[in-house]
Amino acid sequence: MIGRRVRINRPSFIDPCEIGPYSVMGSVVVRGANHHTEYLNMNETVQRRVIGARSVLNPPGEPVRIGAGCWLGDNVTILEGVEIRDGAIIGPGAVLTRSVPPYDI
Repeated sequence: MIGRRVRINRPSFIDPCEIGPYSVMGSVVVRGANHHTEYLNMNETVQRRVIGARSVLNPPGEPVRIGAGCWLGDNVTILEGVEIRDGAIIGPGAVLTRSVPPYDI
């Protein structure tokens, strides 16, 4: 869900998430799913034989939430379950693994 007047300035990869109104962002990657780590060293064909038709992705966890009036710089990566509260500013190149309080820089 994307709020009113949200501006995404560059091509971005965004999994399902919630973006509050009046937020501005550069090139952003929002990841809502993680891969199983026990199969990362296997070739894809071998993975299919070992795990069958099962998905290589873990079930979706908590969605990413971006509050109202947030500014996100270029090349920001946001992992699943992270909540960026209202008015927060995220600098370029940040990798967010935990939530950000309101109006934090």
